[in-house]
Amino acid sequence: MLGFGVSGNVFAENQPTAEKPGVSLDQQLYGKGSDIQITSDEVAAWRKYMVPPNIDPTNRALLDVMLQVRLFAKEARKAGLDKQTNLQYRISFIEDKLLADAYAESFLSKGLNFNDEALESYYLAHFEEFQKPRSFELFRLITQDEAVANQALGEASSPGADFSVVVASYSCDPATKPKKGAMGKVTEERLPASLKEHIGELKAGAVLGPFSSDGFYFVYYIKSVDESKPETLEEARPKIFAKARELKGLEALKKHSDELAVAHSFKWEDWVIELMKNEPSPVGAR
Repeated sequence: MLGFGVSGNVFAENQPTAEKPGVSLDQQLYGKGSDIQITSDEVAAWRKYMVPPNIDPTNRALLDVMLQVRLFAKEARKAGLDKQTNLQYRISFIEDKLLADAYAESFLSKGLNFNDEALESYYLAHFEEFQKPRSFELFRLITQDEAVANQALGEASSPGADFSVVVASYSCDPATKPKKGAMGKVTEERLPASLKEHIGELKAGAVLGPFSSDGFYFVYYIKSVDESKPETLEEARPKIFAKARELKGLEALKKHSDELAVAHSFKWEDWVIELMKNEPSPVGAR
């Protein structure tokens, strides 16, 4: 499956301006091939819409996955996989769902009078709901030998120590050793249990361990700490719309859907109506 590792930083600025035809001058060209290109607008959109909110991928991870998806999709079309009926259904359903969500958001913003002023009012009144959790840039090494773990801890804790060098010398962790021990940015609620027990000690530059688990010994290095901070109004907007739907939007959308069904002269077949009559009512239905 295609996915992201967990790590984070921002894209470097001042990349070369795109010169390939079809790419506007206010975009940057990240890469190109004989029949494919990746631009800054596409990268920004991919990060916004395709990356899970609890993941902050490195540049390499994001771009590798994005390119892989684009290339595999091209090969799938060449192989005719996009002509398979079941896949056509899924693509159509996903497209319909995205368009329906966009329409519902537009409808609710008007029908529920959830304009920018209302958004800001809700945001200010419920400010505590929109706090970004504290996160930690973590590195780790793992060994099966307690003595080796203590030796690694001592070296990593010495002034001026380079944790990546200690990882290279002692770690047996196949997941993080090739990345110099990097685990990426991890929010407080997703910390390993052993670190949660020492939450007061988690400061930038701290080295903690060794912690024992299932015959392995873990040593952690905290490179940096991002303190909790509020989301901007723009970042909080999707959550506010979701809250509006939860509170009163579902009823409004169902009513509007019924109106549209009448406008399109849509009717269920008699056997479907009978089928639905024999089903129990959904929880909360009136």
